[in-house]
Amino acid sequence: MNGNKGLINGCRLLLCGALALTVFLAACQSGSPKNTGEAAYDENLASALLAKGQAALQKDQLTSPENDNAYYYFRKVLLMAPNQPEARNGMEAIFDRYLDFARTAHNNGDFTRALAMVDQAEKILLPSKTSKAMRVQILEEQKRVAETKKAKKPVVVKVKEAEIDGIEYLLSIEGLNNKDKKIRERLKLIAEHTQTLKGSVRIEGRDDDENHWIYEQLKAAVPQFTLHADIRKSQYPKVVVLRPN
Repeated sequence: MNGNKGLINGCRLLLCGALALTVFLAACQSGSPKNTGEAAYDENLASALLAKGQAALQKDQLTSPENDNAYYYFRKVLLMAPNQPEARNGMEAIFDRYLDFARTAHNNGDFTRALAMVDQAEKILLPSKTSKAMRVQILEEQKRVAETKKAKKPVVVKVKEAEIDGIEYLLSIEGLNNKDKKIRERLKLIAEHTQTLKGSVRIEGRDDDENHWIYEQLKAAVPQFTLHADIRKSQYPKVVVLRPN
């Protein structure tokens, strides 16, 4: 009888021990951190990546060379912290820089490159109102130039803007800063187009001096034509050729 009691007590001890071990392991498992696959935010690493991203941005290393470009560094930070403000601003700066390249190519008449740069910008961030409008302007002027060459005479493309029919010519900021030959030739073409239409222009420069210089270039290009101009200020310089009422 005593032997049976001892055996029973021993079994009870083993069972209690097994239950205690199970509870302990469950507690350890529930208290351990879960591996979500997300990169942990390391402030020192993020600071280093942001510095490299800014340096690459300054050198226009936007998406190349591989693994050493602004997009690469800012994206690594955003993988750690999706709302990190400096990294998000960096992505917007890359987007804007590609639009600058598109604007310059457009002004130089390189419509293929201009559209490629808009495409590249929209691979960085979702299309914006500015990028969509730029694409439309490039395509419209590309069509107008192609039709002009084909017909060997000016072809007017109607663009609705504030209830006015006209055609926009974006102006190169770099060209305006340097007042170089290309910008003078572009303004001469715009003035001749205006004279052909017997229209007027709306000049939108960055300041009064720039607006005055643009107007003088246009007027000098068509000295026998009375050039009427509506002058305004804009962050993005351009001339809009307006059809007569």
